Amino acid sequence: INREVELNDTGDKYVTSDGVEYTRVSDELAKDDYYKFDKKVDEENKALALQWGNEVDGIMRSVLLGQPLEEGTIDASVAQGIYDEFKKIKESYPDSIIIPQITFLNKKKGVAGTADIVVVHKDGSLEILDVKTSRYKFRKTPDPKATKYADSYNRHAAQLTMYRALAESQGFTFVEQGGLKILPIEFTVSEANEV
Repeated sequence: INREVELNDTGDKYVTSDGVEYTRVSDELAKDDYYKFDKKVDEENKALALQWGNEVDGIMRSVLLGQPLEEGTIDASVAQGIYDEFKKIKESYPDSIIIPQITFLNKKKGVAGTADIVVVHKDGSLEILDVKTSRYKFRKTPDPKATKYADSYNRHAAQLTMYRALAESQGFTFVEQGGLKILPIEFTVSEANEV
C-alpha cells in the first residue's frame, strides 16, 4: 500500500514527491481501443458524474473513518441511504481492517491506481471493493452485443483486475474466492440535474 504517489492537480497522472509520473489505470486500459469509451460524453454530464462520484467517495470515507455524514449536493435522504449502505458493508467485515482510497503502483510498468476500499483480512489477504456511481443501470454480466468496445461491465472488471495486479506486484495476496467486487450506486437524476 503506497502513500508516496498521488494524483496531480489535474487528475490525469499520478506523481511522486520527486516528480516521477505514473499512468492512471484507466488511461493504461484506454491504450487498447477495446477499452476506450465509444460514446462522447458531454462536459456537463462528465462534470456532474465526477462531482457525484467524489461526493459518494466522501460519504464512504466518513463511514469507514467513523465520521458523521456531512451535507453535500446530493439530496439528504439519498446521502443518508448511501451512508447506511456503506455502514452495512463495513459491519459485514467485523474482523477485518477496512481502508479507503489506497493507491497501488508498479514502478517497473509506471502504472498506478487507487482502489476505493481495501479490506485487509486477519490472514493479511486483501479484497478490493470499487464503488461505481451512475445514472444508468449497471450490468451484472457482460453485454454480448459489445464487440467493438468493452461495455461498462468489462471496463470495470478490467480496472479491478489491474488494481489486483498492481497490489500483487507489491507482494500482496488476495482472498481465495474472488477478492474483487464492484459496488454499484445508481442515481435517479431530475431534469434539473439533482440527485
